[in-house]
Amino acid sequence: MKMKSYLPPLFLFLLASVVGIQAQGTISNALAMDGKLSTLLSILNNNPALTQLLDDKSYGQRTFLAPSNTALANYTANLTSSGNTQTLMEAILSYHIMNGSFPASNLTSPGGVAAATFLQNSQYTNLGNGSSGNVVYASQYGSSGESNTPGKLEVFGGVGNSAPIVTTDIRYGNGYVHIVDDLLPLPQTCTGSMGKLSLSSLLVALNNAELSQTLDGTPHVTCFAPTQDAFTAAGSPENKLPKPDLVNALMFHTLGKAMYSPDLKTGASYQTLANQSIKVVRDGGALYLEGDGGGKAKVVMGNVIVKNGVMHVIDQVRLSFSKVGFC
Repeated sequence: MKMKSYLPPLFLFLLASVVGIQAQGTISNALAMDGKLSTLLSILNNNPALTQLLDDKSYGQRTFLAPSNTALANYTANLTSSGNTQTLMEAILSYHIMNGSFPASNLTSPGGVAAATFLQNSQYTNLGNGSSGNVVYASQYGSSGESNTPGKLEVFGGVGNSAPIVTTDIRYGNGYVHIVDDLLPLPQTCTGSMGKLSLSSLLVALNNAELSQTLDGTPHVTCFAPTQDAFTAAGSPENKLPKPDLVNALMFHTLGKAMYSPDLKTGASYQTLANQSIKVVRDGGALYLEGDGGGKAKVVMGNVIVKNGVMHVIDQVRLSFSKVGFC
């Protein structure tokens, strides 16, 4: 009978202890529970500032896209930078810390999620005064979040590259950890990203219009970037349009605000820097843009995160060039 009277308090004590550990667990404790994160744990143990950023509740909750040993080994093997590798790693890991609590149930919702990170280094982020760190985009429905059927859960970053999330919802005292098997590339300038994506005709157009530096240096923009095939199909307008028309056409491809795909509302029209509108259409598992001139372009690669905003790659140029009488 004595044991019976003591069992409930003992059970409650143990339950409270478990709950307390779950609520107060540090990021180091959480990472130590998974052998695939031993390299990352070692890095954080030598970087107290990042550890504090993840643990300190006064900063708010966090979601850590934790690179696995495989991801970090691949990064080290391919490292070509001759600069300060510690500073570079701090920037990379800051880009893997999402500002807020994002369980997998949030990230897997149709349309995806664009979220700010703690990448505030001016070499990789130019979103204007008062803005938070640069953004990552998570989706189980492709780079635009529009696929009809769910696929693997990925996070998209610089140059349009993505990292698969292989383990989700590891809880720790200040949020969530999701394990990724690749490192997200840091955002580059618009033109730098275009070069990596082989959008050479668009680069020629920007150079001929003398807009490259303006596009790269203007904070908080959206660029709709036609593919190389799109320029070829349109008859290479980058080399044929007079400069004023080329400038107008390129400005029509640009919004003065960073609009990630979840921000582009179906049926809404948005004013471009050419003072003409584009309309957002969603149809058949794809995202489209319609121009005033009747052109309709499909987004074939969405949410390419750039230093000063976002780029969406589209499959037509007549979206804008029809306005100047080329197509």
